[in-house]
Amino acid sequence: MALLLLMMLVLLAATAAAKEGVMRTRPVLLMPGFASSQLQSWSHSRCETGFRKNLYRDIKFGDRLWVDVARVLAQGDCWIRCMKLDITTQEERECKLRAAQGLEAVSELDPGIVTGPLSTVWRSIIHDLVDHFELDPDQLVVATYDWRLPPSKLQERDKYFYSLKKKIEYTVELDGNRGGLVVIAHSMGNGVFRYFLEWLKEEVGRNNWQKWIDAHISAYFAVGSPLLGSAESLELISSGITEGLPITQSDMRKLVVSFGNPY
Repeated sequence: MALLLLMMLVLLAATAAAKEGVMRTRPVLLMPGFASSQLQSWSHSRCETGFRKNLYRDIKFGDRLWVDVARVLAQGDCWIRCMKLDITTQEERECKLRAAQGLEAVSELDPGIVTGPLSTVWRSIIHDLVDHFELDPDQLVVATYDWRLPPSKLQERDKYFYSLKKKIEYTVELDGNRGGLVVIAHSMGNGVFRYFLEWLKEEVGRNNWQKWIDAHISAYFAVGSPLLGSAESLELISSGITEGLPITQSDMRKLVVSFGNPY
């Protein structure tokens, strides 16, 4: 509740007076954190292991891998192999996964009657932003990314920061270029956003960098930013805490050490 009140204060401070004195809320960009957005398959892979292999034999295009608890239970080995990256290059080994897009990708990680409420991430905040500030669909956008990758790899593989720049510019343009948008970043999303700001210096030039920010970023709200790193990430790598997933700590450790993110 305290977090929501702080967010409301920031958004209220970022409103602008439109014609006839009507207060207008600026658009909002959400930047999710580590493991806080869905990953889905962009390839076809076969799973030959698991006590329910007839039920989950194939991983097909569009299947949600992060996270699908039913698949983890049925074919844990196959799921781990699909999520893993090459420990040296962070290249994908067996499956091609990409970040799911849209607000649904960050509302719940594993939608369902039982799993949905247990995997809620941004749903309550999204509802509050829409209910209290009456944001239209083009005023509330999310910048999901493959959180397994380091920022440099996001740009190299997915052209992520180029796409993010275009997304911000398009959202601000739709709003009439009236002062930029509000960025709300959580956890690792803050590191990704700060990397984007540094990348932007080279993209638009140092002489135009501040001008671009002034025109497109109204406010930046950092939620749980790991400015000095995250102790939880060290615990995740060293001991393999499972975060509630039905896999062993050893398997979790083998999985996360292959990720190249800076969290």
